Amino acid sequence: MIFKDFGANTILCNFASAFSLSIIARIFAVFNQAPVTLYLFPGIIPIVPGAGIYYTAYYFFMNNMHQSGRFAQDTAKTVLAICFGIIFAMAIPQKLFKVIKKGEKKNGI
Repeated sequence: MIFKDFGANTILCNFASAFSLSIIARIFAVFNQAPVTLYLFPGIIPIVPGAGIYYTAYYFFMNNMHQSGRFAQDTAKTVLAICFGIIFAMAIPQKLFKVIKKGEKKNGI
């Protein structure tokens, strides 16, 4: 929502939300000693473009290829933005998150 307030397009907003969600999921996974997917999947579900997928299939079966192609292109861009957000967040070294956890233990948190 912050990016949207500054006039960013939907693709950038989806990338930013997937990236931040992945970072948060990794932090929770390190602190709770659990797999990242445990926190990542439930968070990704609200940003998946379900309506875009629905309308792509709907217009395809209604034989309106122009509308189907338009929705398919927008949906593909959104899905790729989400994928790249996750990939870029997962590219951050795991050692960084373990250092954060050690720092929290030293402070007694």
